[in-house]
Amino acid sequence: MATEQTPEPANIVLRRFFETSESARKAASHLKAPAEVGVRFTDVAGEYRFTLVDSKPRFLDGKAIDPDFELTMAPGAVNAIASKPDADVGDLGILFFQHI
Repeated sequence: MATEQTPEPANIVLRRFFETSESARKAASHLKAPAEVGVRFTDVAGEYRFTLVDSKPRFLDGKAIDPDFELTMAPGAVNAIASKPDADVGDLGILFFQHI
């Protein structure tokens, strides 16, 4: 009997995208080191933050200390963005803004 697989939580999906996607790396290369984005999810409790660590994009647990801006993301938005790990940075930006 086949069972339906439980989808991964949005925070795990977004973390993997930010830390492994070439598109995310290219987009993050334009950020300055102290930049920080606060992130919340509609399906996952807690607060998270996106920042650069050693010039690499990192998605970390915990509240952003001094966020440049904050986002609340639904699972559909996270999945749409994460499904394009090799997208052109401009296309990724358009996709991002379509879902926030």
